[in-house]
Amino acid sequence: MLRAGAGKVVRSLVAPVAADAVELPIGSSSLAGAIVAFGIRNVAGLDQALKEALRVLVPGGRLVILEFSTPRARVLRSLYLFYFREHAPVDRQDS
Repeated sequence: MLRAGAGKVVRSLVAPVAADAVELPIGSSSLAGAIVAFGIRNVAGLDQALKEALRVLVPGGRLVILEFSTPRARVLRSLYLFYFREHAPVDRQDS
């Protein structure tokens, strides 16, 4: 996914990093922001990963986490699945 997104960002502003979320190879208080998309659900040590994110962010820095889950309520789940099957935008070039 990091390779797929590499051409979609300004490299001087965004630097993709593949690392263990509980032990980031980044200095303390060195990032203005961090983004995790569809990955935080796979982190075994969630509390430690969030502490590690806080460590690398400057005071006032932003951590953005993008995750989706399927609603449990039947009506909401049906609407959710309909929307994502029929209307959610998909970049077919990356597929």
